[in-house]
Amino acid sequence: MRLVVGVLAAVLVAVAMAPASLIDRAGQALSHGHVRVGSAEGTIWHGRGVIEVADSATKSWTLWRQVQWSLDIPAIFSGWLAWRLSVEGAESSQLAFGPSRWRVTNLTMVGPARYLVQHFANPLAKLGWQGDLRLATPSLECSWQGICDGHLSAHWLNAGCDCLPEQVFGDYAIEAVANAGRVRFDLTTVAGAIRVTGSGGFSTEKPLSLDATVSGDPLVLSRLPAVASPWATPTEDPGIWNIHF
Repeated sequence: MRLVVGVLAAVLVAVAMAPASLIDRAGQALSHGHVRVGSAEGTIWHGRGVIEVADSATKSWTLWRQVQWSLDIPAIFSGWLAWRLSVEGAESSQLAFGPSRWRVTNLTMVGPARYLVQHFANPLAKLGWQGDLRLATPSLECSWQGICDGHLSAHWLNAGCDCLPEQVFGDYAIEAVANAGRVRFDLTTVAGAIRVTGSGGFSTEKPLSLDATVSGDPLVLSRLPAVASPWATPTEDPGIWNIHF
């Protein structure tokens, strides 16, 4: 009996002291190797670290944001193993795991656009996009097979591209809805010299698609064929182009 009690006590201590490095492994698994948590301190139940993102251009990890986490005990009684997350001291969000699904609620993140865009399976995603993306979701829930449902909004500020150096396109809003694994989004212009309006989508089976109209300075837009010739089509107006891929 003493042996059994001793073994159980040892297991409980091991679980209670599970190292924070396990958070790093979970982050890489959920993001398919695109995000990790470095410099992790504490335990998986309560700790802190630095969110790092994989930069495909430099083939290295880039520091992004400080993050803290703590176990959300009340969620356990609802059948979820959940953590409260605070990124750079922002309002707390929740990351929860169930037997067949995981979810994130009340999440807001801000960072360079290239960290997100460069991972899409489209040649346009590799053009070195500039500016900052502010992502927010009230709730996003996904199966372990990557089938997601929820809503995501994004604001792309000071958007630009390495292909047109020193040219700021503008600020754009993106509203996306995920349903049964298919993501549909609408793109509109908030402000800027280059105005873009369109819609598109992607899924685990299909690559990113976009149908959009781009309008602005004809001299700037005349350079589109040099960087997007397979997808950019001119109209009768030199200041208006169509984008399709």
